[in-house]
Amino acid sequence: VDGPAAVDPPPALVSTVDPSYFDVFQVPLLVGRSFEPGDQQEGASAVIVNRAFARRILGTEQALGRRFQLPGIAPEGGPVDGPTYEIVGIVEDMFVRERQPDVTTPAVYRPHRPGLPVGMITVRTRGTMEEIASRVREIAMDVLPAGSGVEISPMASAYFGAPQEDARGLLVSIISLITLSVLLLAAAGISALMSFAVTQRQRDIGIRTALGAPRGRIIASIFSRACRQVG
Repeated sequence: VDGPAAVDPPPALVSTVDPSYFDVFQVPLLVGRSFEPGDQQEGASAVIVNRAFARRILGTEQALGRRFQLPGIAPEGGPVDGPTYEIVGIVEDMFVRERQPDVTTPAVYRPHRPGLPVGMITVRTRGTMEEIASRVREIAMDVLPAGSGVEISPMASAYFGAPQEDARGLLVSIISLITLSVLLLAAAGISALMSFAVTQRQRDIGIRTALGAPRGRIIASIFSRACRQVG
């Protein structure tokens, strides 16, 4: 990075996107400009970053015009200096987790050049995924080579791994339920033990009460024995 940068910066996600990408997701442009047709030409250096990239990697949100370099890989497999990019725009953070709004991943968005392969197409619809999945699959098969497969999934699954999070939440719920059951059983056992102990000592307690023993001392003797057993 040219100029100052954050100490020990986190990894950043680098994505190649269509110029209409931010319009599809209705992500606001904070400063700078969107991609232009000239940015899709070979050798163009314009990129757009999110707020988290400016804040967590550059150390400032005044990142417009800053330049940085991405690492490349040599044919023999070693690291080499990659292309240099210039930040022409900053967008709001995307795909913010509701439970972790402060850990948004820094992101760099490069413009997709016509003719290059496409890994994922995002479709914004008014209906649910189940309602439009078959039609989207038909359209995709019309333009893809024969034998190509089409996998359709919601964005939550693509970016957040929703099934894994659901499974993790279910596991936490099960463990919590088991723990609560164990605590209830333990409490019931302690209650029964104390009840049995008090029943066995009724005569002793009655004599001590008749001889003037303070109520607090009698209660303390009962609970102290139970606490030693619990310990």
